[in-house]
Amino acid sequence: MDLDALITNYFRLGDTHLETVATLSTVHGVALSERTLQRHLQRLGLYRRKNQSDLADVVRFLREQPQQCGQLHGYRLMHRRLLQDDLDKMAEVWDGQRIRKNKQEHLAYGRPLTMFELPQLYNTMDYLKLVDRDRVNVCKEECLFNDNYPCDEDLFNYACLLMGAAGRRAPNTPEEAIHLYIDLRRHLRRALALAN
Repeated sequence: MDLDALITNYFRLGDTHLETVATLSTVHGVALSERTLQRHLQRLGLYRRKNQSDLADVVRFLREQPQQCGQLHGYRLMHRRLLQDDLDKMAEVWDGQRIRKNKQEHLAYGRPLTMFELPQLYNTMDYLKLVDRDRVNVCKEECLFNDNYPCDEDLFNYACLLMGAAGRRAPNTPEEAIHLYIDLRRHLRRALALAN
């Protein structure tokens, strides 16, 4: 990305001038003064007035968001993915907010993501602990399925057939995943009862 694109990106994220200068310096290796950043923003026509967003920009942003289609996965895998998507969206919302300055001087304030990435900017230290990459890989291997099926292959194929016959698609929300799981479980139990 060129410098103008980076500055525009951090401006749209809502970073302050000081946060933008620190991020450009630390992450991208671009040294700018705060005044130079202000000149870049002025040249790009980027300014804030009472934190109001143009409605047309908001609508265009929402329309440009990619629509993700789900794949047919097992209930647990799908449910976890959907929950993680919700958590990621919530984290994105919270990262866009500011933690207000408090009367208690020892409490940190600012934008959460910037506070995490640049702790020295807030007169604190980095509390991250390094993790051995081999241990992480062992944990990943133990958590993965051995094949492409999240459960027994025959059960998975039967569940896919049931979904196809009922005209059901892969769920998009955790609630849809729960309803799909309950519905499939009911059909499977009924089929097992008829077999006996």
